[in-house]
Amino acid sequence: MKYESIDEEPAARPDVDYHFWSAVAVVEVFLFLIVLPLLLVYTIYFHDGFAWEAHNTYLTIFNVHPLCMVLGFVVLYSQGALVYRVLRKLPKMVVKLIHAAIMLSVVVCTVVGLLAVFTLHNDNNIANLYSLHSWMGLTTVILFGCQLLAGLMIFLLPFPCITHGQREIAKLWHHKLGFMIYILAALTVLSGLQEKAGFGLGKHNCKVRFANGTCHIEYAYEDKRPEGIVLNLIGLFVGLSMVGVVAIVTETDWRRHSED
Repeated sequence: MKYESIDEEPAARPDVDYHFWSAVAVVEVFLFLIVLPLLLVYTIYFHDGFAWEAHNTYLTIFNVHPLCMVLGFVVLYSQGALVYRVLRKLPKMVVKLIHAAIMLSVVVCTVVGLLAVFTLHNDNNIANLYSLHSWMGLTTVILFGCQLLAGLMIFLLPFPCITHGQREIAKLWHHKLGFMIYILAALTVLSGLQEKAGFGLGKHNCKVRFANGTCHIEYAYEDKRPEGIVLNLIGLFVGLSMVGVVAIVTETDWRRHSED
């Protein structure tokens, strides 16, 4: 369907339940409002909070990593993808700027989160990029960087040499790649939660305190202690929110149709 203006709002269709999809968007935001407090409970109550130097335990610096990556790639990234649905009546350029601002905030979260985990590993002679989680995360970050750079050059600050037809093709792939990056990011978060459960709650596993070199036995994951339950709840709500985002993004009738 074509519209006369790129800022024109598509006419409401009687066969599309806009109230239902608006409710789905509200529920999806509500799930994120559950995930973040749970993540704060896990990092602050169970693992000593946050710090950039490992003055008490190694976890104080590591805790920055899951908070930033979940906030960036799960919460903010999804909201950046949904602004074209939720803010359908705003001028197109305004929505573009909001979308770009959110994605740039994802960059900030990503940089801080990666610095935290690499600092931890390097300061404590821990190998980098050896797990499936780290490989998935690195792939996600590289794809996101390419996606962001291409989006800025083609859509927000379009090069004059790019034709309208080329931009239409690029827009199609921008949508597809953005969707795939979100799915990969959410799966990476879930794999990271499972990896954390295995490291921190595994049978006969140790929690190393680098300040004094001591190590003590932690309870097992299968004991269903509060820490493991909180981790499971975080993963569950991340998965449910992913389902909501996928449902909204793939509902083509509830989106802003335009020529740009």
